[in-house]
Amino acid sequence: MTELRKTAVRNRIPLTSSRKARFKYGFCFVVIAFLFVGTKSWRGLQSTDMSNYLPNANELKLPKKYVERHPEKSPKKNSKKARRKEIRHFPVQDGPIDWSDKIFRRMEWDNDPVVIESHKLLFFTVPKNACSEFKVLFRRMMGFKDWKSAGSLSDKTHSPDINGLRYLGSYPRTKQEEFMTSSDWTRAIFVRDPMERLLSAYIDKAIKVHKSYFGGIPGGYIKNHCCGILHHETPEKRKIKNKSLEKDKPKCLSLLPFEKPVTEELLSFEDFVEYFMAQCRDPHWKAQSKRMTESSWKLINFVGYFDNLQEDAHRLLHRIRAFDEYGSGWGPQNRTIFEKNIQPHATSSKEKLSQFYSGSNSKLKRLVLEHYRDDYENPVMNLTKPKIWEEYMGPRSPDGM
Repeated sequence: MTELRKTAVRNRIPLTSSRKARFKYGFCFVVIAFLFVGTKSWRGLQSTDMSNYLPNANELKLPKKYVERHPEKSPKKNSKKARRKEIRHFPVQDGPIDWSDKIFRRMEWDNDPVVIESHKLLFFTVPKNACSEFKVLFRRMMGFKDWKSAGSLSDKTHSPDINGLRYLGSYPRTKQEEFMTSSDWTRAIFVRDPMERLLSAYIDKAIKVHKSYFGGIPGGYIKNHCCGILHHETPEKRKIKNKSLEKDKPKCLSLLPFEKPVTEELLSFEDFVEYFMAQCRDPHWKAQSKRMTESSWKLINFVGYFDNLQEDAHRLLHRIRAFDEYGSGWGPQNRTIFEKNIQPHATSSKEKLSQFYSGSNSKLKRLVLEHYRDDYENPVMNLTKPKIWEEYMGPRSPDGM
């Protein structure tokens, strides 16, 4: 070994040992410092809401399970899917609000109430309770120029996809809570005597002609909605459907074929009550008390009545300071709103009550009263019970039946 190499070896050995020592002691110091600082920080954060320290999904691509557990960090907070997740993460009952109530979700035509922010009005539409005219009113209040020409039967008035109205389910949870609890907001609903409303639904949906729908066939609505009978079907499909109807809905067989008009003789009011009232779920004859949960009913601060429609509607518009601007200009003679029922699907059911409910058909009366018992006993709706109530309806049993 040359002298040069021996010198290199001698110089390398102590140099290597020194590096190892410095690394060893330095590493130990870092570990100790990290444990000390980490332990102290953890003690300070034990009582702190850690959600504030969570990163945002807009900055990092987080795992799917993480985003599901923390929906507030999701970049698509306003999407329908994100709102459904948000609903699941809120408590079911939070103070006076029952968040499980479906009125907080945007679905179907009359599921969640209409919101008129300019007048702080939250209005719960109910089919067969002048909801068509009220939607025309709300479109007018929101400034749509075609509010009158669109008509009350048009999808442009009814369909949330195209009518331009705002609904509670489209708002974030903080706004929903404000609308449902603030004393500055009016939460209104119009209710109707259930026996009269059911009769109106029968006349309008079972035997009346609607030229714009279902080929203009009388009873086309109930054939389509309750029996699943379609206007245009191949003979093969009709045969298959007839077998299904014979098994599950035998009463629908008498309404075949679709082109056959439905009359009172073909489908009497008694048959409608017995075979369709409870079996065919439809918003036009669904119990009004089922419009929302009991907790939501307690937050209603304005109840109008169909049998006092004009006066109560005017009272509502005066309350929200909208009567001077929107209370007049209705109908061809420039009437005030609800001065006269000018709706094309008005049924004059009130005048026909005695005709359809009179007589000795106790089964019919008992079925109707039992079906709408919750309506008559709802303290917020405060409906007047019919004179025959005591005769057919005893006190509710302890088990609620």
